[in-house]
Amino acid sequence: MRAVVLGTRGDLPPEVDRAAYRIAQEAITNALRHAGPASIVLTIEYEPEMIVLRIEDDGKNDASTAEHGMG
Repeated sequence: MRAVVLGTRGDLPPEVDRAAYRIAQEAITNALRHAGPASIVLTIEYEPEMIVLRIEDDGKNDASTAEHGMG
């Protein structure tokens, strides 16, 4: 896994900081569980009024699993 940070981290409200952590954690867990062997890139972009998370993988895309709500 590779992490990329863009922008300058400012002070985030605790609930936003916690939510961003949990969202990234869940997305990475899902990629590990469902993408098979894959590279994962987590991009955290800090902007003046927001934080943007992007989690990308190059693993397989099993549409049959997604239809059943599994990740």
